Formats: sequence, structure tokens, C-alpha cells
Amino acid sequence: MKRYMIRMAQTPQAFHYNLILRAHVTAQKRAYAGTDDAELVELCGEVVKMIPGDPYNIKITTHEDLKLAEALLASR
Repeated sequence: MKRYMIRMAQTPQAFHYNLILRAHVTAQKRAYAGTDDAELVELCGEVVKMIPGDPYNIKITTHEDLKLAEALLASR
């Protein structure tokens, strides 16, 4: 895979209910564990549309992440 083809995915990822259900059922039948919902949708042969995100949309899971988020908000 070429470097220019790599994308960073952010959440939330949004899909129509029937599509995401089919993607998860297909993955389960194939005993396939993907990394995210978009990968499972692609597993079904569907094209996932990418839209620009915000680099400040960070995932907050640790106390340090929260401190970083607070600093980013304060700088805006």
C-alpha cells in the first residue's frame, strides 16, 4: 500500500442501519474481526465515502487525553 493511500479514521462513523447490520453479520459468519465499522462495510463490497475531519477531534480515554483536550480548547 502506498503511503498517500493511508487515511486516519475518526469517529463517529455513520452508516444506514441495514448496511451496518449486514456488515457485522457477514463478518461474524466469516469469523472476521475488523478494526472498525468502515472495514466491515468494505468487506461487503461497499464503497466507504470519506469526508474531511477535524484534527482537534481527539479520542479521550485517559486523564492525559483530557488534559490535552482542555489545552486545545483553551487555545481556540
